[in-house]
Parts: sequence; C-alpha cells; structure tokens
Amino acid sequence: MVINDFMAGETITSFVKEDLFKMDFRLSNIGYEHALLCYANFVNGIVATPYAILIDEKTKKVVIVIRGTRSVEDIVVDLLFVPATLDKVGLTCGFKGDGHFCHKGVLARSKWLYNDIHKAKVLKRLYSDESPFKDYDLVCVGHSLGAGCASVLGIMLRPTFPSLRCYAYCPPGGLLDEDMSAKCEDFITSVVRHDDIIPRLSFHSFERVRDAFLATLERFKVSKIKLFFHLRRSSQSLSNENVAVYNAEVLKPRDDINTDTEFHKQLETYRDERESKTRAGVNGVNLYIAGKIVHILDMNGNGKYLPYWGGRKLFTQITLSPRMLSDHDIHGLVDILKTTCNGWSDITFQHESFVCEGDQAPPVDDIEMFVCCSNPYGFLPIILSVLATVTFALQIKAYQTCDFARLDATNEQGEYFLVSLGLFRWTLYECVDGLCKEDAECVIYPPHYAKDRSYLKLARSAGGISQIFALLSLLCLWVSTCFKVRRRIWVFVTSMSLMASFFIGVCLTFSRHCESIEYLEFTIQCAMGEGAIFTIVSCSSWFVIAVCSSSLAKGVKCTLRKTDTQSNNG
Repeated sequence: MVINDFMAGETITSFVKEDLFKMDFRLSNIGYEHALLCYANFVNGIVATPYAILIDEKTKKVVIVIRGTRSVEDIVVDLLFVPATLDKVGLTCGFKGDGHFCHKGVLARSKWLYNDIHKAKVLKRLYSDESPFKDYDLVCVGHSLGAGCASVLGIMLRPTFPSLRCYAYCPPGGLLDEDMSAKCEDFITSVVRHDDIIPRLSFHSFERVRDAFLATLERFKVSKIKLFFHLRRSSQSLSNENVAVYNAEVLKPRDDINTDTEFHKQLETYRDERESKTRAGVNGVNLYIAGKIVHILDMNGNGKYLPYWGGRKLFTQITLSPRMLSDHDIHGLVDILKTTCNGWSDITFQHESFVCEGDQAPPVDDIEMFVCCSNPYGFLPIILSVLATVTFALQIKAYQTCDFARLDATNEQGEYFLVSLGLFRWTLYECVDGLCKEDAECVIYPPHYAKDRSYLKLARSAGGISQIFALLSLLCLWVSTCFKVRRRIWVFVTSMSLMASFFIGVCLTFSRHCESIEYLEFTIQCAMGEGAIFTIVSCSSWFVIAVCSSSLAKGVKCTLRKTDTQSNNG
C-alpha cells in the first residue's frame, strides 16, 4: 500500500519521513485518514521483518505494527520454536531476564526490530520535548509471527516506555516461559480465535501429536489399506455423534493393547529416549502464549462469537478441526473484532514498570541463523558465487598447467621444436615434419632455473597473491547467499575481487619470459597457451564480479537516501 500510495519504487526497502511532526502521509487509501505513517521497513529475511511506525490521531497512540508470516523466511523463523534464554537481552534492555526463555526465532527478530528502531531514532524524535506526540502512549501490535515479535519487542521497550501496551492477534503458542508470560499480563493482551492452530503450536504440542499418533497406530485392529478406503467412504458422512462408534470399529481399547509385541517395545524405548533428551536440554522448558488471553469462541458454529479470558494451558494441545487453518485468517478476525468486541478498549490494566538501565541496543550476535541459499539479496549473489567458484577453479588450472605459453623454434635447416612453458613446469614436444606429439610429460623446472628470471618469479608471486584474494571474495559471496550482510562486506568483496583481477593480470607478464629466450641458431615465436587463456578469462570474470558487488554495496548504502527523496516528493 505504501509503495503504491506514495509512489515509491518497488526496489525501495524502507520509508523514512523526514519531518515527523508534519501531518502528511495519511493512510487514506485503506480508509484510515486518522493514521499517519512515520517509518516503514520492508526488508524480509531470516532475521529482518517488515514493520511500520504509525501515529493514530483518533486514539492518540504511537503504534508499531509488525507483519505476520508471509514468506519462506517467515516459515523458517516460525519453526525455530526451541527456547532461547533472555538473560543477555534482559541485561541490556533493563528487565529481569535471568532464568526466562523465549521462542528462538521470535527473539532474533525482536532484537532486530529493537536495533532498527534504535538506529532510525523515530521513537526518540516522537517522544522528544518539542514533539506534539510526546504524550501519546506507545502500542505494539501484530498478527501471527508479528504478534509474537510485538509481544517480545514490548517486553524489551517497556523499561523505556512504562505505559506501553501490546495486542497480539493469533500469536505463536510457544512464545514465553510460564513465569514470564504471567508477568506480562499487565500490558500484553493476546487474542485467539476459536480453533486457530498457530497459538497451539509449540515444541511440546508437536511432541504430543507425535505420541498420540504412535499410540493410535498401535491400536489399529484393521489393515492400513482397509482403514484408508474406509476413511474415504466415511469422511463425508462422519459426524460428531458417530465418531465413538466408528473408533470402536477400527481401534482396540487402550487396555487391550498387546505389550509383548516388538513394535510396542520399540515404541516404549523411543519414548524413553525422547523424554530423556527433552528433559536434558532447554527443550524441557514449556513455552506459552504471552500475557492475558482473550479466546473468541464460536458458539454453536453459527457465527456468534463469545469472548472470554482463557487460561494459557488451554492452548497447549493442537485441536484438529476443519477450521483450524481458516481461523487464523486476519481478515475474518478483523470483522469479528469490529462486530463483536467493540468494548474491549475499555478494559483497564494494572501497571508494572521495570527498572530502565539505558537505551543500548541488544546484541544480535548471540543467536546466529544460517540458512543456506536463503537469497536475502535475490539471485544475483548466487550467480556471482557460482561464477566465482568456476573462476577460482580456472585460476588453479591455469597455474598448475605446463601450457601457459608456447615457444616455437625453427633453424635455417628447417629443424623445428615446440616447448610449452608453465609457471612451475615445462614440456618439450618431439616434432617430425612439423607434427608434434601431444603426449609429452610435464617436467618441474630445476631449482636454479627461476633465480635469474624476474618475469617468472613475478608471475609466481602474483599468482599466489591472487588466489588468496580470490578465495576471500569467494567465501564472502557464498556467505551473502545465506544471510544478510553489512555494506562493508560488499565493499570488501569488491576490493578483493579487484585485487584478484589485478594480480591475475600481472601473471600475464609471464609471456615476457617466453619473449626473453633467445637462441642464435633459431628463430623463436611465442604464443599463448591454455593457461594464458584461462588467466585472461579469470581476470575478466573477477572484474565483472567486482562491478556487480560494487552495485550491491551501493544499493545497501543508498536505500535510505532514496526513500528520503521519495518521501520528500510525496
């Protein structure tokens, strides 16, 4: 919407409003004339997530809105539901995080959000003494994965903004440990719609589904093929009233399971192993939905919803129902909130302030997520990485071959011989009537050969140096295909590629070594061999890689400058 409404280019990664106190950039395109856009970041990666900072003149709030799951990277973050400690984040942001745990993927994104807000300094300017919005309360809001990020970001920002409120719509279930979830009840409200599966997903809920499946598998008293066709026939007519009758037809009673079978013994062994591993690590920590939970229940499936305060342990098991995915739809939830829950804004909360210990950004390097070929910059770095790999292989081939340059020698009697010269080896071909055998063996130069030949020594040194620069550039390029790197990395890749191209070009001075060879009886002609051709190709390729890397570095650098121009024009 921002891209279309404010005529920003599709390549723009962020929106920065230069004059935050000016009443422009209203979201009138979607019917919210009272909402002003102050800042937006559209970057989406494994750690980065799109979000915006708005001003709501109607309710006098500054609102941080965080997008939910929409990309492959978002799904990867959703699946990183193992617990991660809040110790370092709590120490940095000013709350007690010792002994508390959080969803690992959500924590990484929340730290990125905190750092980006800190760097943009939008909140700092909005709450400055000269700001007309300094008395507005701060609100964090999001849906799905964005709801989880809003909850954790709210915990991180609340020491600085004690009046902060967070509204998390359909948040991920395994978010915070039980104690931390209870401490957040004064300022976080989570909303769950009926059978929505996302608020019920966690490491332990997956474990329960797995155990229930294995237990059911052991109770089958009909063949799997028969069960499959039986399910197909009955799927249309099966109702809640005859589920028990149907289960009795295909399942054994729980107390009628034969415990002497090999399958039962293997199953018990597997359960014991999984339980011991879970208890031994951080996975033994149960994670829950944050804050107070409003469960919107569909009464009798007729579209009449009843909101009530639900306990967090009510959402520790996945509810298998036909609507468990559709209940996660944000558009349907918005309609329900508009028609059913207009009075929720009147709910009052008790305040609980943490001690603020500064405005320092939390470290982002204690949670590293490396996803191979996740393409944070698109496909250009992958193309450059493949090109660099092939070029590096050609480099090594050129330096190892004994056919870098060819020397053709002919005397007055018509005798002819051919010598192939490499950086480290050479070959003498046997020639008869102008035809030379191609199966000659490469021989290493004698130790004394290179002492008085400066061109050979220079080419060898340049070749070794170029390989070092090329290898460094190659490694950085492959890293850039896996997660977003800083601009200085692209500058480094550009520099290394240019240096590799330069020193590879120096290797071509080896042809002067061929031209320096003189024999009184022979007429000598020099020509490029296979190694020289590979060297020219490698030199050109590294230069192309340097140019492309430079464009990527310039794109990272000029993003904010471009968006400032766009916003000023608006």
